[in-house]
Parts: sequence; C-alpha cells; structure tokens
Amino acid sequence: MRDTDTRLLYALRSIFRPLANILLKNRIGIAPIIEQLKLAFVEAARANHGKSGKPATINRIAQLTGMSRQHVSQILEQAKRSPMVESMPLPLEAGVLGTWFGNDKYLDDVGLPKALPLGPGPGTFRSLVEECADAEEAQNTVDSLLKSSAVEVRPDGKIMMTNRAFPICDDLPRILAVWLSPLCSTINKNWGHRVDEGLTLRVAHTRRLDSRKIAVVRRISRERISHFVEEIDDVLCSYEVDNQEPILDTDGNELSRVGVGVYYFEMEK
Repeated sequence: MRDTDTRLLYALRSIFRPLANILLKNRIGIAPIIEQLKLAFVEAARANHGKSGKPATINRIAQLTGMSRQHVSQILEQAKRSPMVESMPLPLEAGVLGTWFGNDKYLDDVGLPKALPLGPGPGTFRSLVEECADAEEAQNTVDSLLKSSAVEVRPDGKIMMTNRAFPICDDLPRILAVWLSPLCSTINKNWGHRVDEGLTLRVAHTRRLDSRKIAVVRRISRERISHFVEEIDDVLCSYEVDNQEPILDTDGNELSRVGVGVYYFEMEK
C-alpha cells in the first residue's frame, strides 16, 4: 500500500475513533452505522461520479465502491425508501431567540433585545414564543428556555435574554447535522481547488503550549468565538429575505443552508 493511502487510513481512524466513542456512549452499535455508510457511498457515487453529467450506472457504482452489482441494487432500493432530506428543523427555542433578536418590536432603542414581561398579552415573552410555536407548545418552550442558559428572570419578573444561542449539547443528531456535517461539506467542496478559490477553512493550533495556560486559552477562545459568531449571525440576519426562493451559490447550485462554524479543540494523545 502506498504511503499516502496509509496516512489517509490513519487520518480516517482519527475521525472515526471519537465518533465511535460518541455513538457507543449512546448505545449505538456498528451494524446501523455500516448500513448508513453503504448508503452514503452509493448515493455519492451515483450523484457525483457518473459520466457526461449523468448519474453513475450500477456497474460504475459497483466498480467505485467495491460492492457487487446486486448489493448496489439493493442499496439503491433502500435509498429510495429513505431518501436523504434536510429533516432537522430549527429548535423552537432557537427560533424564539432569533425572532427576539430580529424583530424590532422586541428590541430597545439601541437594537438590543428588551426584557419582556412573562405575559400573556402583546409584547410579552409569551406572545414572542407564540409567534414561533403553537399555543399548546408555548409553555413547554418557555420552560425549556428558562431551564437553559439562554434566558433568566430578573428581580422585577421580566424575562431577559442572556445568550443568543440555544444549547443543543444533549441532542446528538442535531450536533452531527449542525456541526460536523457542514465541516465535511466544506472539505468536500474545497478538494481539488486552490486555497484562494475554495470556501474559507482555517485552523490555528500548536504542539508546544504551556500546560499552565490551557485554562487561559479556553477562556479566550470561548469569549472571542462567541463574539465572532454573533457578529456573523448579525450579517446573516441582515441579508435574510421573507420569500421562499431557493438559495443559489455562485455556480447556480441550490443550497439548504449557509453559515460559518467555529470551534476550539484539544486532541488527546
């Protein structure tokens, strides 16, 4: 095996190992993961590796993936029964925070979210929630936001936003779809392009950090990343439109989402 292939396999294992650890923590074994991996390989081969702009044939998919033609046919039938869709709607809580920050009637004179009386009634926290959720879901959403670090109750009884981001740390499907999937998509889009032609992807790291400074680096990263992401969110919000026209990239491809992701990491030895 060539050295580049060996390095690639090691790199893949460095990705799979923490992912495997997360899945095992959630009592997910290897069988359903292998099935999803087969589906992904067959769908990617069919959509992106045909000839003359056409979908790849079964023979071509079998050649690319190393599976038999019969197995490829079975996987394609399975893919028809469970098509890949954007099936991860925005959490109601995140929608409430976004509406609060993006709707003038809930902002003060300098454009910041106002502290709102609980309600009910116009201009209250409950009316804000009911703009995003059905009436029967409103109370659960209020409770969820109060339990999170996103809002708090002031001494005067008004609800104040304390964090623009609603935490999703206990929702593994959403974590993978919102954080990991976009990163892999950017790497895929950038492959084969010059650095100055691809989507922005930058990493700063070191192998020589003073261990006594870990806590400092964590704190500075948290503060600066939070500030940067909020600035980017402001930009995205300012360019949003109310209509449902498709989002097209510069090549005319339809997009489901556009955004920026930033994270701090510590790789264990």
